Amino acid sequence: MASHFDLCRIPVAISPDGSISDFRNVETLAPVLISVCVVLAALVVITTGCRLFANRHKPWWSDYFVAVALILSLAHTGLVLAQTRYARHQWDVRACWYGGSYMKLLFAQHIILSFAPFFSKSSIFLLYQQIFGVQNSMRISVRCGIIFTALLYFTNVPVAAALSAPHAGETWSSLLTNGRPQRHLIWAITQAALGVLLDLVIFMLPIPSILRLNLSHKRRVQLLVIFCTALVGVAAGLLSLVYRVQALDTQDGSWNYTAIIICTVVENDVAIIISSTPGFANFMRVYMPQLGVFKSISSMFSIRSEPKYHGRLPDSEEGQGELQSPGESYDLAPSAHATNTNDTQTSPNSRGFQYASSPQIHNHKRGRILDYDDPSLAGYMS
Repeated sequence: MASHFDLCRIPVAISPDGSISDFRNVETLAPVLISVCVVLAALVVITTGCRLFANRHKPWWSDYFVAVALILSLAHTGLVLAQTRYARHQWDVRACWYGGSYMKLLFAQHIILSFAPFFSKSSIFLLYQQIFGVQNSMRISVRCGIIFTALLYFTNVPVAAALSAPHAGETWSSLLTNGRPQRHLIWAITQAALGVLLDLVIFMLPIPSILRLNLSHKRRVQLLVIFCTALVGVAAGLLSLVYRVQALDTQDGSWNYTAIIICTVVENDVAIIISSTPGFANFMRVYMPQLGVFKSISSMFSIRSEPKYHGRLPDSEEGQGELQSPGESYDLAPSAHATNTNDTQTSPNSRGFQYASSPQIHNHKRGRILDYDDPSLAGYMS
């Protein structure tokens, strides 16, 4: 008798008012889901692409990590966009849409989310090591952070294999009724709670070091504002945790799950954008002025006479910067009043960042730029 039923005409659940859905005029989160995915994917591709191009001559570990994170993020976005028809209330979803192919889609998403957050958040830790690595406490914090991130997200692989994949003799469709995927939700809540703590650590870790840097007040505030964008990831993680807890006792699982994956996309992509900000800023400063449209605008407002000065050296201790002529090149050594006088001085080609110092400035065929061969505050201090 069951074979006579057309599952595509039957909703998965009955609506709260007892009515039967017509599957046409329904409330849906699909526009929100698509908009968030497309906008963030575009921002991630642009910022990461510019970062990798700016650092192409001497890439470091953080560049490799963020490149892997970008690939995994785009793969995850593709899987999310493949689920747009489920972005509606449970009673507006056709029963025939749930089957083995849907469970395979969810399993693939679990596996990608075992690696994408690790590479995106670890790239931020590695960025901190590039900028503040001269501090022993920061190096230890970065290593502990990466280890904790790996344990938090890699554990999802065996959990997904045990609870969200068929065992011997089972089919993918059997996962719809055997109840094991629902137990995966318990681990998802635990992981989300620990993920929020990790996001808070990522947000707060650089703040003390930024406050101690030998920078002007304006540039210090700029740095803090940039890193404060990590609060968006913290908020997304908190919302994801709330929706996961609500999923324990809900009759509207499809709507709830759509909200969870939107928060997951935001949390992961914001981490990539934060990690790519310095390289993106460096790219914009060096290469964008060379575009024809920018040259035209610049020529419209330029003064006909030769400018007398090109810029200023970083302010001295008394706050009086020395004016610099257009053709001059300066090798700015660490300031004499650096906070830690026992630190070893690094050479211009060293990978370390000299704490409480200014980055090197060289002449370049495209103009004066900060030396990005030495991973420093080049992108932030422009």
